[in-house]
Amino acid sequence: MKTFFSFLLFNSIIFGNVLAQYQLDCIDNLPTEKIVLDLDRNLYIAGEKIWFTAYCLENGNLHNRISKVLYLELFNGEKKAFIQQKFKITNGMAFGHLDIPEQIGTGHYFLRAYTNYLRNFSADYATFELISIVNPLVDSKDIGEPEMQKTSSLPVTKTTTLPVEIQLSKKRFKAREKVVIQLNPNIDKSAKLNITVRKKGLHQANTITKITQQNPWLSNADQTFVKTKQLEWLPETRALSINGIVVDSETKKPIANELCMVSVIGETTQLHLTETKDDGSFLFSLKGLEGKQNLFVGLKNRTKKNMEVLVKNDFSTSFPSINQFAFSYDSTQHQIIEELYLNHQIGSAYTFENQYASFELPMNNNFSRNIAQANTSIDVTSFIQVPTMEEVFRELVPAVNVKGKIGDRYLSMINDELFQTFDDPIVLLDNVPIYNIEKLLEINPKKIKKIDLINSYYLLGDFMVGGILSIKTNTDNFAKYQWENETAFVEYKTISPSTSLRSPNYNNAATKGSTKADFRTILYWNPIVDLRSTSFEFYTSDHLSEYEIIIRGMTIDGQPYFGKTDFNVVNSLK
Repeated sequence: MKTFFSFLLFNSIIFGNVLAQYQLDCIDNLPTEKIVLDLDRNLYIAGEKIWFTAYCLENGNLHNRISKVLYLELFNGEKKAFIQQKFKITNGMAFGHLDIPEQIGTGHYFLRAYTNYLRNFSADYATFELISIVNPLVDSKDIGEPEMQKTSSLPVTKTTTLPVEIQLSKKRFKAREKVVIQLNPNIDKSAKLNITVRKKGLHQANTITKITQQNPWLSNADQTFVKTKQLEWLPETRALSINGIVVDSETKKPIANELCMVSVIGETTQLHLTETKDDGSFLFSLKGLEGKQNLFVGLKNRTKKNMEVLVKNDFSTSFPSINQFAFSYDSTQHQIIEELYLNHQIGSAYTFENQYASFELPMNNNFSRNIAQANTSIDVTSFIQVPTMEEVFRELVPAVNVKGKIGDRYLSMINDELFQTFDDPIVLLDNVPIYNIEKLLEINPKKIKKIDLINSYYLLGDFMVGGILSIKTNTDNFAKYQWENETAFVEYKTISPSTSLRSPNYNNAATKGSTKADFRTILYWNPIVDLRSTSFEFYTSDHLSEYEIIIRGMTIDGQPYFGKTDFNVVNSLK
């Protein structure tokens, strides 16, 4: 892990209109976008997973030409975010899970979903779901019946829901028995459906109604998009983006036409270039990245001394107006919460070796690297140590020359085969661009292990660069090289990989006869139902209880599907 020297994130309100990325003419027919969010339930124990399926509607139709990235956040009534993650939208859908922190307190929380495009409008345009989380190990002061405030009538959205017929061979099953779901074969094969099989009592409808009456924005009612003359947040039509602004560090005025670079620090390097706009803004698309990534943002050339790179906050800092409320709890919920907590403890204690995925994950064909293999690679450690970096280049890397006077030296790269010389190659130190060659030449050669060269013209986006020189150190602090204010190091959240629920496979004799306890609350979750088949199967657990099968989804033109049925898991079928 490399040591970072600065961390610059700022909110869009600091410099006001300076941050508008691109000025656009007034759009009379601005596209509308809406996220529909389906959760496996809305009652959880701290430490459990929230499984979700999200549908992205553009002008009422299911596709994602505008947005390729979904943002999900879990926050409380005090607008404190506990989870912030991003997911890839494919064919109008995103799915995955969120891990609820073990130490989160008991209370009601909001899960909101939005895209970068939706950040241009009111915070109410996001999609919200209310969930309740219980943590018996953490005291909470806000437990009791919510104090009823002035309520408002909720908007009524008239939507025709298409029914889904669900057929089961019977209504009573034994523990660890296979259950087969049969769906109506007349379902539109182009529709997108998701299936959840859960213990009954995990959907707290009364709680949702009470709190939504005090916070009408929770109803996710249809709203009319207003006209706008500018989009501060550009739609992520290609991939996840990172953007910000270059300003004069003293006057805070934007600086235009500066060549800005971003590098993804790691084994699979991405390097991108762009010029700042008239308002000083820049934007990069980062494709194929997953998890937390360390990024470097800086300027290739400095036209002014006092310049500063500021990276914009990647999650929204705008929240709806929230009316506070206490966690609603009464004796009728005691049993279900107690069972949930016990099931979670058992699930954490026992792991079955033979498990199956509830659905097959799509293949990940993400492109995550845009720097090719080097033409020449030199292992510096294989040679006798020389005292200075200048001698390293002169003795070990004949294709690179150190030119200029001391105090103003630069590197020149030669390609003898092409009879070309490149006097301004991009120089990378542990995959991070550096601009001060004098500082580079001060590094102790003992800290260098490898030097790679691409000594030809190289196309990076819209820019043709003359050669790339990549220097790898054997340190975790860039051999103590120091960058200046015209750079920013950022730990950036990229795409969270989609995952599948895994369950014990009782078709396996060893697993079926296992003495390990199985008390799953969610028996089956499939966010991307393949309608080429109308038959789906799962296994019951050891928990003798009532369960329900919920099927939701929509057609390509945005018409919702819904189906529901229930069954029991019993000790005996007599």
